[in-house]
Amino acid sequence: MHTIDRMKKQFIEEGMPSVPMKTGQDARVDYEYVRHGVVNIFMANEPLMGKRYVQVTEFKTKRDWAKFVKRIADEWYPKAKKIKLVMDNFKTHDPSAFY
Repeated sequence: MHTIDRMKKQFIEEGMPSVPMKTGQDARVDYEYVRHGVVNIFMANEPLMGKRYVQVTEFKTKRDWAKFVKRIADEWYPKAKKIKLVMDNFKTHDPSAFY
C-alpha cells in the first residue's frame, strides 16, 4: 500500500544578509527575499517496506500525476496485480488522468 501526496516548494534567497547574533540578542533576518521559482514535489510512501519515492516536476497537472503513478506501477511493481493508493481528493487524483 502506498500513500501519495504532493506539495509546492519555493526556491528563495535572502534579500539581504542576516546580521549575526550578539550576546543576549537574536540574529536579525530581513523579511525580503529573492524568488527563484517554484517546483512541485510528488511523494509516494510505502511505510511497511520503509520506502519513499520522490519525483520533482515543474507543474502539478493530471498528466504529471498520471506519469508518477505509472512510474510506480511500471518500475517498482511490474509484476503486481494490484496496487493500493491512499490519496487526498486533490483535483488531479482522478482516473480520467490516465486517458
